[in-house]
Amino acid sequence: VTPFILSTAVYNLSSTVNNSIYTKWYPSLRNLDTVSIYEKYGIFSGQSLTMSNIPIAFASAMASAMIPSVAQLMAARDVKGAREKIGLAVKTTMVISIPCAVGLFVLAKPVISLLFTNKTAEELNLAAALLMTLSLSVIFYALSTLNSSILQGLGKVNTPIINAGISLVVQTVAAVLMFTSLDLYSIAIANTLYSGMMCVLNQWAVRRAVGYRQEIVKTFVIPAFASAFMGAAAWAIYEGLYMVTKSMRISVIPAIMIAAVVYFVMLILMRGITEQELRSFPKGYLLVKVAKKCRLLR
Repeated sequence: VTPFILSTAVYNLSSTVNNSIYTKWYPSLRNLDTVSIYEKYGIFSGQSLTMSNIPIAFASAMASAMIPSVAQLMAARDVKGAREKIGLAVKTTMVISIPCAVGLFVLAKPVISLLFTNKTAEELNLAAALLMTLSLSVIFYALSTLNSSILQGLGKVNTPIINAGISLVVQTVAAVLMFTSLDLYSIAIANTLYSGMMCVLNQWAVRRAVGYRQEIVKTFVIPAFASAFMGAAAWAIYEGLYMVTKSMRISVIPAIMIAAVVYFVMLILMRGITEQELRSFPKGYLLVKVAKKCRLLR
């Protein structure tokens, strides 16, 4: 189990390095107020980063379930079955993580206001802006986490460690170079860069390991278009309700609920997901039943 432990350790080392750079190295270099530095980093790690990590929890759960199933298929030399399993897992992860990323970007400020109280307007604006910067990392982290477990299931236990190490070096250099002009935003951008590097390297490693090529249109393009419609609907509904209620918390909940319905409808209308794939989701049979009653599925 040592490679699994090392992979997890290196994978989570990014936040430790970013913390050290921003709270220790940067203040000593610029002779800045350490109290202000820690306050701002607390907003980043305790609010923005925490919110961006919530959708990634789904990918982590699926990743844990992927290791034994992929390993079993490879042990039986069923490479085709392994490819199909990987393809379905990646598509399921993208169908969920892409709209989550768009939703966090569009509704960053009201979502932060809903879940974290007792903030000044300045702290709220900073947390929302950082969450918007981190929103793309939701997709990258979800896919890279899944692919790390797929590689472990394929027996390539050292590959995620190497990829995480390479990504860590790149993001650390980027964070240091961007610091003087972007302040805390450099950490958010470096975090996104780290997840993006991990995503690309792990995806390439999976492709090399089993000759796997991910389907593009239904996995990435259609969920992205459906998410764009969803994001526009969420923003319009939130802004309309906020004009009436003058309350972020009251306005954001209906916006989220209606946006989820819009995404579900658009995904089916654009043929981004089949009935069989929908049944593989948690409570999938219920989703299929609702879709058929609404005549979205035949």
